[in-house]
Amino acid sequence: MTNSVLLDLACVVILVLCAILVWVAHLASEARAERDAQKRKVEALEAQKAQLTLSQVQVSTAPTDNALAQILNKAEF
Repeated sequence: MTNSVLLDLACVVILVLCAILVWVAHLASEARAERDAQKRKVEALEAQKAQLTLSQVQVSTAPTDNALAQILNKAEF
């Protein structure tokens, strides 16, 4: 083989390796985006659960209408 053929072959090998590198980087980017989306979904569900728990606590600790009426009748402010 002549030098020109070896040089052409080396260029082809380098181009193929670069294409593989770009493809792997693209796959890694997609995987990272999917992982980030899953993380945001989990965080949103946790925030929703925390908000629901807070709402339930507020409802359960709120005085009833009867308790408010008794306080107003006794004038205990």
